[in-house]
Amino acid sequence: MGGGDKNTNFNTMETTKHINLNYLNTIADGNDAFVKEMLQMLRAEIPSLLDEIQTTLQEKNWHRLNRIAHKLKPHFEMLGINSIYEDIRNIENFSLEQTNLEQIPGLVNKVIDTCQQALLELKSEYL
Repeated sequence: MGGGDKNTNFNTMETTKHINLNYLNTIADGNDAFVKEMLQMLRAEIPSLLDEIQTTLQEKNWHRLNRIAHKLKPHFEMLGINSIYEDIRNIENFSLEQTNLEQIPGLVNKVIDTCQQALLELKSEYL
């Protein structure tokens, strides 16, 4: 990789455990400042959405849970967190249709755990 300089080029970063910046780099079209700004925004927004999804699950407010899950999907897309994309879609669909409700707590826990790991990765690897 680079010669140890601190201004890492985001276009050459390798995929790590949870995060894959290919999509974000594609839309950034070489603009590293845009990538860094987006990563900082996502890092700031995701924790409150995770808190909100947990609280909403405890309240069994399926309509609101659907909206929060829908709101999280683009965050996962930007960060390339593909391992839980299907899980967030299931949360979104199950809460909308109010089916398979018994599966939602496990899916939410998996999403929260993976996101927390991804946030640590984001902080240590990219910001």
